[in-house]
Amino acid sequence: MEPLTGKRVLVVGASAGIGRATATALARRGATVVFAARRREMLDEAVTGAGGGRAVALDVRDETSCEDAADQAIAEVGGLDALFYCSGVASLGTLDEQTAEDWREVLETNVMGAALVTKAFIPHICDNGVAAYLSSISTDRPRRALVSYAASKAALDSLIQGLRTEYRHHRFVRVVIGDTEGTEFANEFDSGVFTEVFPHWLVEAQLKANTMKVRDLGETLAELIGLMFAHPGIDLSDLRLEPPGGPATMPPDEHAMEAYTRYLT
Repeated sequence: MEPLTGKRVLVVGASAGIGRATATALARRGATVVFAARRREMLDEAVTGAGGGRAVALDVRDETSCEDAADQAIAEVGGLDALFYCSGVASLGTLDEQTAEDWREVLETNVMGAALVTKAFIPHICDNGVAAYLSSISTDRPRRALVSYAASKAALDSLIQGLRTEYRHHRFVRVVIGDTEGTEFANEFDSGVFTEVFPHWLVEAQLKANTMKVRDLGETLAELIGLMFAHPGIDLSDLRLEPPGGPATMPPDEHAMEAYTRYLT
């Protein structure tokens, strides 16, 4: 039997991108999935596209919204076996260009949101349940004009480590993600700033010639959760997923430039 059959999984950030792809893959493997995000209309579309699940509106930056969403979700599914935090935003700009509001939005979504969601839902996760969070390869080498994003993901990494000490009956997974196309990561990026910083990323060998596809990544993450349910006596604290192949070249080859300009679509 599929290890996900009957498992109850909350996916936060499930209206688009990696979150939606993961929630969809989980649902198609037999899990009871709670799709959670701010945009209710997109959530409903995601549930319909997945062929089932529950849609719960949730603003990760609002503590009351997280608590209300927990009440609603638990009333519908009775408890949780896993939580997957996929919400994340980035603000493109060098330090002299970033405002306090830019920093606040990134930190509140990527770090505080993860803490508030965990606080609201973890009392409802079964013993030896799984809580997974999307981190980033940029914590190792922050990219020019994405320092606030890298700092927020580094803080998220510390949060995950701390949660392991406070909730010893659960398994916490840090999932480090490389460049992926098909997300909303760069929807709000200024194209002029992107064109300016792209060569810096290439020169510093921070880009690969290939990118992962969001659907493939969602399938992989769903299989990861299924694997952990199939083997409850094994923990998987850190997972790093990157596209295959070497770094993109400078000047950029045609494939690399085409792939990375998809960030702006």
